[in-house]
Amino acid sequence: MAKAKNVKEKIAPTIIFVDPHYIGTANRGDTYHCMVADAVREQLDIRDDVAVGVDGRTVELQMGGKSIFLESLPEVTAQRIADWDNGKNPTPFTVELNLPKDVKQKVQAR
Repeated sequence: MAKAKNVKEKIAPTIIFVDPHYIGTANRGDTYHCMVADAVREQLDIRDDVAVGVDGRTVELQMGGKSIFLESLPEVTAQRIADWDNGKNPTPFTVELNLPKDVKQKVQAR
């Protein structure tokens, strides 16, 4: 069976652990250094920018000057970020990202 065109092939979910280290060292209100962005950047060993936008509940990766949309965040994760930005510290949690295969390969190739 032929693959459908214009559909990015997904691979197994990548689990990101947002532990006390990321919660304690991130910057409130900073999309590039929130606890989730910092955890994604470090755990996927990304040297470029990672931004997490709470309003649109998105995770974006900057690679080679291009912005790549990765994932919509679950409502519960977006709420944790919004609460954190307002001064409430969450308990550690995980975020599941379903990275497109081409993005995962670029990250792993580094």
